[in-house]
Amino acid sequence: MGRELAYSFAEDETKVILLYHSNLIEAKEIVQDIESKGGVCRAFQVDVSCAESVSQTFKDILKMMERVDILVNGAGVSYNGMSWLLSNENWISTLNTNQLPPIRGIARRHLFSPGFP
Repeated sequence: MGRELAYSFAEDETKVILLYHSNLIEAKEIVQDIESKGGVCRAFQVDVSCAESVSQTFKDILKMMERVDILVNGAGVSYNGMSWLLSNENWISTLNTNQLPPIRGIARRHLFSPGFP
């Protein structure tokens, strides 16, 4: 989903910031592909389950760009199995990645706070 959205926005001449957790190779491929077609794309590694990581990443992004107009949150984890069989570790990972970032409103705070950073 994230890859297709990045390509779609790039086709509309939108500057794309690609956030990834661990797949640097795929992130580089997307950046190179978009830039080879004349688009602008930068990739940043971030752990959305960690507020400090998100905060630092947005500071880094805003050093490069005046503002962020569109934010698509495609982060998520899923474990095979039925939810009642998940280990406590997997439950915590799922909540930290899928639920807490949107609830905290971390990105909203950075995107719309006057005077940020």
